[in-house]
Amino acid sequence: MPDTYGTSNILHQYSAFHELEDEYDRDVACRLTSRSFQRHGVPAEPDDVDVWDRLNTAAAQGMLDISVERRHGESMADVVVHTALYRMSEDDDSGEDGVLAEDDYGNNDNYDEQEEWDSLSDIFGYEDDEDNEEAALDTILKNNERVD
Repeated sequence: MPDTYGTSNILHQYSAFHELEDEYDRDVACRLTSRSFQRHGVPAEPDDVDVWDRLNTAAAQGMLDISVERRHGESMADVVVHTALYRMSEDDDSGEDGVLAEDDYGNNDNYDEQEEWDSLSDIFGYEDDEDNEEAALDTILKNNERVD
């Protein structure tokens, strides 16, 4: 069993892999690391170890930021929710409480038709989709800023 656990062990194993690679070659490092994984019950072939190393190396070089991706995904979800709530509040066919009156069901020609949603381009007005996404993200981040 290793002397270190958690993040410390990940860093230790990453360094040990690269020491093997420097002293021998990448193939030897991948095969020995694969054996160690398998010895500990993790089914990892040398090709899997190669991928493991490429991903860890990218992360070590700053090419991975999961927190930013999470914030971006949450912001995009917020845009969808805020847009949906905005559209629901603008619904001219609803009563005071936002629900169609019982006699409106038969009179509403659009009741059975699915309502079309505005695109980010319609909301923010940029021609480039990436510009619209950035504007949406900026809007959400500004709305979510908290004073500490």
